[in-house]
Amino acid sequence: MQSGISLQTSRQTNMSPAMQRALSMLQLSTLEFAQQVRESLASNPLLECDDDIDAPGEVDAALGVGDADVRDAIEAAGNGEPADADTSIPTETWHEGAYEGVSRQAGTDPDFDPIALAPDTPKLRDMLLRQAGCLNLGTRDAMLVRAIIDAIEQTGYLESSLEEIAEDLSSAKDRVDVDELEIALRHVQQFEPAGVGARSVQECLALQIAALPVTTPGRSVAAAIVADHLDTFAAHDFPALAETLDLDEDGLAAATVLIRRLTPRPGLALASDAPAYVVPDVQVLKIGGRWQVRQRSGALPAVRVNEMYCDMLRAQDSRASKAMNAQLQEARWLVRSIEQRQSTVLRVATAIVERQADYFEFGDIGMKPMTLRDVADELGLHESTVSRVTANKYMITPSGVIDFKRFFTSGVGTARGDRCSATAVKAMIRQLIGAEDESKPLSDHRLTRMLSQRGIQVARRTVSKYRDAMQIPPADIRRLSNRAA
Repeated sequence: MQSGISLQTSRQTNMSPAMQRALSMLQLSTLEFAQQVRESLASNPLLECDDDIDAPGEVDAALGVGDADVRDAIEAAGNGEPADADTSIPTETWHEGAYEGVSRQAGTDPDFDPIALAPDTPKLRDMLLRQAGCLNLGTRDAMLVRAIIDAIEQTGYLESSLEEIAEDLSSAKDRVDVDELEIALRHVQQFEPAGVGARSVQECLALQIAALPVTTPGRSVAAAIVADHLDTFAAHDFPALAETLDLDEDGLAAATVLIRRLTPRPGLALASDAPAYVVPDVQVLKIGGRWQVRQRSGALPAVRVNEMYCDMLRAQDSRASKAMNAQLQEARWLVRSIEQRQSTVLRVATAIVERQADYFEFGDIGMKPMTLRDVADELGLHESTVSRVTANKYMITPSGVIDFKRFFTSGVGTARGDRCSATAVKAMIRQLIGAEDESKPLSDHRLTRMLSQRGIQVARRTVSKYRDAMQIPPADIRRLSNRAA
């Protein structure tokens, strides 16, 4: 063996910290990006919002910050002294203009928060504890009920065993028996939402059926199916169920409809911590017979560098005002980043709308297959850049607010040799099922044949997958549901 030294050259691309930061900001939602812009406005005295230009000094006066404060900061920098921390605008006092369509109560209340007007979403645990407080229980029983509630997951299920809970609660002087916890669990299982505290899907469904009035059609049959034949029901083997339980089609139909209306995860309806808010980045309008994209004004604060303060800064010794020069560079970078972000989002949105013009004319059935690479190649951008631009971005259209990502969809082959989007195929399946004879629902096999007659080449299992994705039940269940109705 011989050792030696060799030289090898290679080329690689390294992103600067500024470029990395710009790319990370590109994928933020408008709300998140706007928040970062406001934080920069609050901390950088060389930035100003165009909303303030028409009435100079009014906002500064309201915030307790004016030209004199910034002038003092610049002069302090010129003297080699650190700028006074009080010259930055505190974020908590910034009175922001509301987004379009949201009232700001004429801007008279600086503490007004429109999100605070949204109703609170109740939490499952709080809801259960309130119900437990209505029971007339002794101290020990109330403690056990609370322990059961604390062990319930947000889905509504009791994942821990009663033995584990008993072991956690027991001490050398006070042992907790599993039988005591069984009683506490039965209390909790009577609470709303029905099915809470269940230890399996079967028990969850059984609790919900038991909570229904005894006069509910199909209640007894549904209870029997859930108790002993849930696997057969899940396999859609309805002839076997009818034979085993000696049911006619009407009785089986009523029980089937009832079971399908039950909730397998009763706690998830209370799982959301807060409603989701989005701000559309662009607006799609039909102008002159063509679908066009317009930037939405007001989606982001209009920010620019304060030139008067820049002139004051230039008059100072550049070496002494190093800190303020850094803020100036940051301010200019932010303004360029906002302009570039807006321009890139508009370009990508325009490319999407031009390619998906048929969607805006005809709905889902007009959606064309489209990939990130299609848009990237058209605009001369990297595919990862398009992915970042379309993340958390929305457009407001005559059909409502739509996520950019919704327009990117896979395709299936057609008889003409081109491609049809999965969204369009789903729309066709929905149309065919909507027009079917209710007494003879279309099976997945028949749907596949009908799509083939329209020139759409798709496998039966793909039709089943698309139908399930749209939460449309199989033909057998649709037939039973229609009969029960």
